[in-house]
Amino acid sequence: MADKPDFPTIDNHLPGMMAFAVDLARDYQSGGLSSWPALTQRVEAFFTPAMLDQVENVAPGWRNMAAQGQGVTQVHVMCAFIGLMTCPEFKRASPTQQELAKWIVLFHDIAKQVEPGKHDGTHAFRSATNAAAALPTIGFTATADYAGHCDDWCALVRDANIRHGERDTASPIQDNTQLPRIIEGIGHLFGHRSPAAFIVKTVLLHHSVTMLEEYPVSAPLTERETERYLDRELLTLLKLMSLADSDGWELFAPPNRDRYRQQTLTVFEQLESGKR
Repeated sequence: MADKPDFPTIDNHLPGMMAFAVDLARDYQSGGLSSWPALTQRVEAFFTPAMLDQVENVAPGWRNMAAQGQGVTQVHVMCAFIGLMTCPEFKRASPTQQELAKWIVLFHDIAKQVEPGKHDGTHAFRSATNAAAALPTIGFTATADYAGHCDDWCALVRDANIRHGERDTASPIQDNTQLPRIIEGIGHLFGHRSPAAFIVKTVLLHHSVTMLEEYPVSAPLTERETERYLDRELLTLLKLMSLADSDGWELFAPPNRDRYRQQTLTVFEQLESGKR
């Protein structure tokens, strides 16, 4: 990837939201923001109807996501931005990797459904379709095939789920057997190594590797799938996303935050060792 971003930056498209994220990260590091209720209150106050419109125009699906579960996912995403911006690995990343990571955090849970007592095991796949549909509208480069194939690709990804367990009420999970067609489709839409492709792939696969022993993912990649789909550049972005995602739930529980960070880094050390 290039050292300098050659694609749209989130700070240009959502300057108010990103300035807010920077303020939250600064206050968190200084100790001025020290509890989930305090953060929730600030997030709720910031996302006025006008601000929700701004974000929705860039990332369609945000408003629906923010309306569910008393806005818990919206708060989580802002916490993930705090985690990202305070992460040593993010600070050491190249400017291009940093910009891609911010877009990935924005989209990673945008299609997540919040229902009491249920786990949304397919939200990563669905969120990837939101990203794929949105990115060209805000200036990301797509291929000549994009217009004629994006709708079909999104339908393929949304339908790539299977029932988890034998009960009729079992929640669906990702159908990873569809990944060859899905990944090939990303190449047709964006080119395999374009900025948009890296964003969509990372969102797609951000719930496909178990990082935390206490929270195994429902449809992990096999060792062969990991070798096939996770190259070094994608692993770098997935590591940034995974660290931010974990922090997005554990900012105010330091023992858990530190323990989960180490578990995540250990998993990526193992994954990266196979790419040397």
